[in-house]
Amino acid sequence: MRFSFNWLKRYLRTDLTIAEIADKLTALGLEAEKVEDPATVFKNFKLVQIKSAEKHPAADKLKICVVEDAAGAELSIVCGAKNARVGLKTILAMPGAVIPGSGETLKKSKIRGVASEGMMCSASELTISSDSEGIIEIDPNVDLSTSIADVLGCDGGSIDVSLTPNRGDCFSVKGIARDLAAGGAGEFIAPEKIVCQPSFKFPINIEYEDNKSLRQYAATFAFRVIRGVKNGESPQWLKTALKSAGMNGASALVDLSNFYMIDSGKPTHLYDAKKIKGDFRIRFAANGEIFQDIKGNEHKLFSDMLIAADDESPLCLLGVMGGQRIACDENTTDILIESALFNRVWITRTGTVANITSDARTRFERGVDLDSSVSGLEELTKLILENCGGEASDIFVIGERPLKGADEIELTNEIPLRKSRLDSAGGREFDWDEVKLILKKLGLKEIKSGENESTFTAPSWRSDLKIEEDLIEEVLRIKGYDGVSSKSIDIVA
Repeated sequence: MRFSFNWLKRYLRTDLTIAEIADKLTALGLEAEKVEDPATVFKNFKLVQIKSAEKHPAADKLKICVVEDAAGAELSIVCGAKNARVGLKTILAMPGAVIPGSGETLKKSKIRGVASEGMMCSASELTISSDSEGIIEIDPNVDLSTSIADVLGCDGGSIDVSLTPNRGDCFSVKGIARDLAAGGAGEFIAPEKIVCQPSFKFPINIEYEDNKSLRQYAATFAFRVIRGVKNGESPQWLKTALKSAGMNGASALVDLSNFYMIDSGKPTHLYDAKKIKGDFRIRFAANGEIFQDIKGNEHKLFSDMLIAADDESPLCLLGVMGGQRIACDENTTDILIESALFNRVWITRTGTVANITSDARTRFERGVDLDSSVSGLEELTKLILENCGGEASDIFVIGERPLKGADEIELTNEIPLRKSRLDSAGGREFDWDEVKLILKKLGLKEIKSGENESTFTAPSWRSDLKIEEDLIEEVLRIKGYDGVSSKSIDIVA
């Protein structure tokens, strides 16, 4: 799970640095595997402008450039880039800088007998792209005092978190922010509830069999049509956010759907509504039926795989991957949005048999917010209307929130917590009011209260919390495992 620091601060009000946030995440059990801090990555780099560019006296393909920085200091740089010219603004690596593309530390040098006080960098050397032809060209209107991180759209730096399979809620920026807030790293900024006013009735006929098998595979579906959208290039903020998450941009519609998935942890699927031939059907595949995924790969399906299809062919292997024929492109004007809740055991089985991995499958397998089918549809609708225009239909809903999880344990159960049990497990005396505040920050609700014991219900995004030991683990995790006292064990021979 990778995201930018600035993206995290959409949901977390904090004074901590990115390095301090990374340390806090690891302490909470959300291991920060990799941190890219612009202050570290671009130490000893700065913006410069070329003041003069003269031919090197001992090399036809080299130039001796004099560059000027924001303070007016001038440096002499030997450069072989064809595009090095007077007036160009670029990025200069100073001696001591670690070049991102190679990992090497730049040293002072002489090139063909002429001293060079640094190196002007290409895009590949800065790992911006694979382009190694020439030095990077910065917008001439950018002030030389601007930070390299801002010029390159680093969005405050990025963090890559390794998550355990039970923490589906933290496969989202919002979920990670909530955990950090509970751990004292800042204040959680709760998003506002979104309700988009419809402009027309849902226009597509959706056929489905209301039977036990379908209900076991998919508890709920929510659909909406948005017509009159413009699927052009994504705005810069969206490109920057997805880049920080390690994703390449495709188009505004696809990028917004991916952004929302990373932001909220809720996968959705977009269909080009005009490419649907006849009725839209939710059904189980026929044995041997062929599905062509978004990448053009063909898969032989089996009768226990749930698909979306029209009169012509399968359109989507639901919860796993969409199809190529129905994908949104530059000509898309009307879209059908699907927001659903799938049984994670069935998703794992389908994805494994089909040999398909995807970001959607990863999140459904680990568990998404049980109440997110309609709310997720509303939130993505708002993003699309704001960035691509159009007008939205009302929402068509199939099913309801399940009462049981994939492991058949009731999701509406009440979870007790006793202070005596917590103190014993933690090897210390806990402040009971602080314990209840921690659980409240994690989204749990206290429904019964006694003397040093309470009963809680878990939020819809934490279906992994079921028994008292789960709540004990949450408190110990947030307070820090380093505070758990050790006990000697007597071994009897």
